[in-house]
Amino acid sequence: MKPPIFSPPAAGSKPQQYMHLARMFREAALGLPAYRNNDVNWPTYALLLHATELVLKAFCDHAVANGMPNARAPNHDLKGWYAIALQHGLPADQHVAEGIDILAELHSSHYARYPDNRRASIPDISIIASDVVDRLISIVTARISE
Repeated sequence: MKPPIFSPPAAGSKPQQYMHLARMFREAALGLPAYRNNDVNWPTYALLLHATELVLKAFCDHAVANGMPNARAPNHDLKGWYAIALQHGLPADQHVAEGIDILAELHSSHYARYPDNRRASIPDISIIASDVVDRLISIVTARISE
């Protein structure tokens, strides 16, 4: 039997759909190297940074669905989304906060996607990005599943 021409409608709530996409972006990054030819492998980080943003949006949308006031940060604003998530009850995590501080500029400036925005050297983010998204996925999955 052939697969359908059009995919079936998305299942689950909007936060669950965000989490599903975040996990897919995270999974896609797993097989990619952190570095290629002595340069940061930017597609890996574009996937991880987008997964981080999706997890934070999932938490915020889940909180709004459960009575918290609606608040939105601009797209690609990891610091803004993290601040809203904290206001909506996401447990503070010093490691995640420090990672967000480092990763936010890379994501908001499109640094990982376009070469014309590369102004300065950056720290080694090979562990930071994956660790931040893994921690957030774990925390938010537990909260959304409650």
